[in-house]
Amino acid sequence: MTRCFFEIPNPSETFEAGISLSDIGSSFRGEVVTKERYLAYENAFIDLITAFMQLCSAKETILYDLEKHFSTNSPHITGLAAAHPDIFPNSILDLHRRSTEGMHLNAAESTDMARLILRELLWCRLISRETHFAISFEFDFRMNILSEASEDDLQTIVKQANNHGIETLIQVCP
Repeated sequence: MTRCFFEIPNPSETFEAGISLSDIGSSFRGEVVTKERYLAYENAFIDLITAFMQLCSAKETILYDLEKHFSTNSPHITGLAAAHPDIFPNSILDLHRRSTEGMHLNAAESTDMARLILRELLWCRLISRETHFAISFEFDFRMNILSEASEDDLQTIVKQANNHGIETLIQVCP
């Protein structure tokens, strides 16, 4: 098995590592958090997940260890959706509402689920039984991928991550 860690470098010094969707419009470390800047980093991680799923020829993931932090109709989510309707389409809100332990997600739903995780609205692992990999997230935009893909196969994704300013650590597990 190979384990990849994708993270923004120097989280204590990097602006992006400390922001979340709810920070948009507020000042953080002396800078205003813009929607564009937040989405650039979110999209970088989504692009990596898409590339990884394509590399592994994965058509779906299964949702495990689901922790919903808010109900879909909570003031927190409805407030974010009202403030940012362009990044909270009904499909993402519906996915949040429908998400249950063991749910099978197609590729598009898998990336939308990752967006919900990055937006701190829920947490789960995305696992593919067919291609033997797992994706999970930690704080400060750190993503872990455990896979049977070879180190050589992962180099394309590592290059893509580096182009987005995301540091990568590959660890081969015995």
